[in-house]
Amino acid sequence: MFKTISEFEQDCKYVGITVALEKVVINTDYIFKIKLKGIASKEIIKNFQRKVFDWENNKLGTSDRLLPGFTPVKIKNNTVETVLRKHEMNNVGLFSQITADGRKLLKNNGIFFEADIDGKKVIAKGRKLQILHSSDTKAAISGKWQADKLHADALCDWEFDGVMKYTLKLKPFAGKVNSLKMVIPLDSRNAYLFHACTDGLRFNYGGKTPDKWNSTQAPRSTVVTDFVHYIWLGTETAGLSVFADSDKSFVYKKGVPAQQIYQKDGVTYLVYNLISSPIELKKEREFVIGFQATPIKPMPENWRKMVIWSAPYDARKYLDYDV
Repeated sequence: MFKTISEFEQDCKYVGITVALEKVVINTDYIFKIKLKGIASKEIIKNFQRKVFDWENNKLGTSDRLLPGFTPVKIKNNTVETVLRKHEMNNVGLFSQITADGRKLLKNNGIFFEADIDGKKVIAKGRKLQILHSSDTKAAISGKWQADKLHADALCDWEFDGVMKYTLKLKPFAGKVNSLKMVIPLDSRNAYLFHACTDGLRFNYGGKTPDKWNSTQAPRSTVVTDFVHYIWLGTETAGLSVFADSDKSFVYKKGVPAQQIYQKDGVTYLVYNLISSPIELKKEREFVIGFQATPIKPMPENWRKMVIWSAPYDARKYLDYDV
């Protein structure tokens, strides 16, 4: 849902569409115009009406309360705890270690940024994190990091289900970013299963983690780039998912995938190539990426007897339809 017409127009420009919308008046007919940029095409014109529904602007589902099965968000020093998981944060606002259901997921001091600034390869170094606010249901933590001449602000928004939204803002400077990678080193003993999802159902891979993989190998329906929206690595009981709405702000280079996986010396590396082609940062550039370790919460009692879909008639005596 876009708050304003201008926000909608800006997002359309990102995917190469020019739109024309007049000010929306409730319960009034409108003309919606679309024209593709860069190719010869006719303008598409459609009529529509902005209707007001009974459920609009109600407050259902907006209460800030801890739901059953979850525990309060706890922060101590640089550690954030949610149900079944402990997240040890580093100074770039990511994770030095995640313990999920008793399993340590990360290796080699955890997630880091590797940058090439004007031909110089550097690892980003951060300052002390700042807790902006914290409650039973949510928290916000901010940080700053630097990779040579490249400076960045990080905002970490936490929810009680263990989701962390990481908003990274790269600051303008006089020079070039030749590349910027987010590297996630996972303990291969706790990352032997792999699931990658794009924009469709029933064709997304789920199974053994390959020795080598890149995002061009993932099937997709209409996504233009090779970006994969959701990647999970783990075991039957624990793992880590990394996800994003889109690859907006990524800078691509032909032959370099958006994401890749490789294994070396007992470590499974998941790499996000945020910038792979040289760019001058003349204005702020923002990336938004989500993280969530699994399991999300304890399984309910007798969960193996739960009926999720349908079951053979002969099996019904073993199942509990009241669970």
